[in-house]
Amino acid sequence: MLKKTALKSIVLIIPIILILLSIEFLFRGVENNFTYKKKKLLENSNSIELLLLGDSRIFRGLDPKLFSFKTFNLGNDGERIFMSPKMIEKYADSLKSLKIIVVSIGSYEAMFGDPKAVETGHLRNYKIYYGIKFDDIDRKAQISDYLKLANGMNFRNIEDVFRHWTKQTKIEAQENGYFPPGLGNPTALQFKEEAQRNKLRVEEKIKEGLEIGFNNSKKYVEESIAYCQKRHIKLVFVTAPAQLYYRELMSDPSFKLVTDYMTALTKQYKDVYYYDFTNDASFTDADFGDIIHVNNQGAEKFSKKLNAFLQNLKNAPVIA
Repeated sequence: MLKKTALKSIVLIIPIILILLSIEFLFRGVENNFTYKKKKLLENSNSIELLLLGDSRIFRGLDPKLFSFKTFNLGNDGERIFMSPKMIEKYADSLKSLKIIVVSIGSYEAMFGDPKAVETGHLRNYKIYYGIKFDDIDRKAQISDYLKLANGMNFRNIEDVFRHWTKQTKIEAQENGYFPPGLGNPTALQFKEEAQRNKLRVEEKIKEGLEIGFNNSKKYVEESIAYCQKRHIKLVFVTAPAQLYYRELMSDPSFKLVTDYMTALTKQYKDVYYYDFTNDASFTDADFGDIIHVNNQGAEKFSKKLNAFLQNLKNAPVIA
């Protein structure tokens, strides 16, 4: 009797497993920003001199076409500082002409530096598409960590599968990895309201304590430095520009932690640089799509300003 019950259960389970595996295959087969950017990065691996890494402020803020040397934007929405050394270790060796790496850093790294606090979906995408393991995160790996299906069978995923198989896939990223942010430009009142919402979030994080998250962030910053020093690659940390109300908001301790620490690092290490755009008064409301993201106009300004800074580094000898 028990054998028959077990057999019936197996007969029922196998089709379900096959269906789920088929759905996983369909989801993984969809080209997206991760797969497209990885493909384009490797296609241009012999010529890339400058690699841009970071979150949406880099992905949607720095246009490789506006730099004076061959540049690729490998930034992604939701990328945190602990992901940067993993990305550097994974791909820098294959970039034969690489001279400079830019990494985004800001107050978020003080408040959200704990890898365990990052959304599982972000980690899953890096594991699936970039083949990166986060072994130092204090959490046992689960099968779901490697399944795209675990992100959910929502309408967006189903629509993406349909678009892919009907040759209508829309990739946001350009061939150089950049995603133009658009023309959006909120009113002063909208900026102020958004800043107020963020202020509450920041105050909550400050009450929780910044030291744990920030100490985690420092560890990953120093991992990036160690790798680049070994490879004789110049490493530039950048804090992206921010709208006025956000700049006022960032008078909190999290911002000072980051700026003080990064300034000290540039004195401690050769060929490590820090460029803070936060208080650059040349960025006005007209340059922003929200309080922390530039729009197309702001991205052009951000890119040109950073390029001018990097131009001074490009031909300078690396100090081993």
